[in-house]
Amino acid sequence: MNKRAPVIAQMLSAAAVVLGLVFVGYELRQNTAMMRGSTMQAISDKYVDYVTALVDSVPADLMRRVHGGETTENFTPVENTQISILFNAFVQMLENSFLQHREGLVSEAVFDSYGWTWGMIQTARFEEYWRNRSSPHVASAEFVEFFEARVQIGPVDP
Repeated sequence: MNKRAPVIAQMLSAAAVVLGLVFVGYELRQNTAMMRGSTMQAISDKYVDYVTALVDSVPADLMRRVHGGETTENFTPVENTQISILFNAFVQMLENSFLQHREGLVSEAVFDSYGWTWGMIQTARFEEYWRNRSSPHVASAEFVEFFEARVQIGPVDP
């Protein structure tokens, strides 16, 4: 029996282990990239769904009025409920992005696309909604802390 056979077998085994680890690392990187892509696609899909809903004349008119500076008192109870539902959906999209970012699946750039210092968040009606939200299920305490640290709620002074 060849005395070098066990040494060669150990070297081949070690090389196989190293190659296996390299392969696992490669697969993990591929999986992470696919998860990031899937997450971004899901976020984009939800945003498109949200914006598509706003194309309908009723929510479009409500948002036009919200952006025009109207507050709770200017809307009927049904309109205020519709607006709150639209705001809830928007906050849920933001929180989802926040949670995905915390898991490392979404970059910071995603947050920049939501308009933290402009748009709906900076309207008086959104400020009323945010300050008076009664449901603790609208957003987690962790997200509320993040959100309030990131934005100035309500209209920005010129």
